[in-house]
Amino acid sequence: SQAPLIVNFITAGIPTEPVDAKAHGLKVQRIIKDQMGAAVENNEFRHGESYLVELHLVCPTDLKNVIVSDLLPAGFEIENPRLDATVPMVSEAESGDTRGMATPEYLEIRDDRLIAAFSELNRGEHVYRSLVRAVTAGTFQYPGMHAECMYDPEIYAITAPKTIEIK
Repeated sequence: SQAPLIVNFITAGIPTEPVDAKAHGLKVQRIIKDQMGAAVENNEFRHGESYLVELHLVCPTDLKNVIVSDLLPAGFEIENPRLDATVPMVSEAESGDTRGMATPEYLEIRDDRLIAAFSELNRGEHVYRSLVRAVTAGTFQYPGMHAECMYDPEIYAITAPKTIEIK
């Protein structure tokens, strides 16, 4: 007797081709600021300098179990306050308006990415800040930031990748 053959194919990893920005039930944006607090608009960074990375999440409704993954370009390195006591904590990284600051229940700092998990995000805009240092001169691809609800695959957002230069 014959039976149908069912094949399931799943891929994972970082896309080799650029992905367009998408937003479904959640909006995300990455803003990089220099030491003076000004947004870096030209995607050019100075070797050896530190930069504040703001991850903005806009929730049109209350969301649960939100995971954010911010992959870094090869020329950046996250300044981890857990490893170096001279690095300020993220909340101390910028004095000023702290409304909407989000504190993750889980934070993982890797060589190539930052992963933050939030059990609940209320309706509105939330900001998470981290520090990076430009450690290698050159031109690099900065992958898109990705956020999603772990148990609701219909709610996700991704930013478009961009090219940066470290001089």
